[in-house]
Amino acid sequence: MNTKSNTIFTDNFPECKNDKELAEAIELFPQYDPYYVVSGCLQDRKEFFDLLWGKFEPYADRHFNDQIKVSFHQRSREMYMGKTLLDNNLSIKSNNEWPDFIINDHVYIECVACTKGDSESNTVPEMHCTKYPDLICLQETPTDKMILRITSVIQDKAITQYDWWKKKSRLNKDAPFIIAINTGDLGHSQTGLILKALFGMGNLRINRNGERGHERKDNIPKWNGSPISVNYFTASEYNFISGILWSDKYILNMEENDNFILVNNPYAINPINMNDFLFWEQWRAEQQENWITLNHYKKNTEQHH
Repeated sequence: MNTKSNTIFTDNFPECKNDKELAEAIELFPQYDPYYVVSGCLQDRKEFFDLLWGKFEPYADRHFNDQIKVSFHQRSREMYMGKTLLDNNLSIKSNNEWPDFIINDHVYIECVACTKGDSESNTVPEMHCTKYPDLICLQETPTDKMILRITSVIQDKAITQYDWWKKKSRLNKDAPFIIAINTGDLGHSQTGLILKALFGMGNLRINRNGERGHERKDNIPKWNGSPISVNYFTASEYNFISGILWSDKYILNMEENDNFILVNNPYAINPINMNDFLFWEQWRAEQQENWITLNHYKKNTEQHH
């Protein structure tokens, strides 16, 4: 059981004033995630994360305090998600074995953050930019590699973990199941990335008549050439996933409710009531004969375009 604390940073971190002091602090705590150490050494960051902790602590599982020290981005994002749900008047529960959040006793959300990858062949490269006279990126956005990182966490959460929960009979089989994915650690941002990963949308094409459409892309080759599916929401195979909630920034760079995009699965056996989450931007997918239509809803409104 967690001991109540006013701070998530339970180690005796020094208060740092410059990069040199931060580097020295990181060396003093090599067993921890550098992001955790730096956040505990900078007063403004410490205050930001402790405010989140003050609201989230009653919902933290027994592993949280240990895991946040080594997986700070992933677990701090869970705090931010909990605060966001509470701020929008939703009730949340969590425990040590079920999905991260049970919303209003009926909707499950499991949070996960993509990493860059663990080998040179499948790693999303760092963004290289010049600083003078302006900040200019020197490379194309590695879209396919980012999509592969997204599909990797979907496979882990949707198949491995969900199946384990189901076998243990710990799930309400009628509850919508949402996977919340953050790609902030990848270091690149791209509009529509999650739609490409879920619906096999390729590049935008415009014909001579001005008609627009996207190329279809059923899979992306992995580093070894094996095809990885990118059409999770175009068939019923993954109908136990009710939706994906996507964000692509570290929480330090996010404003309230911004940068979250909720996408529903049109084949879901337990559909999401999207009107319960109007504080998030949405892409609503609907089946129409042999087509899937996507309608864009801005946050806090039902008007779409």
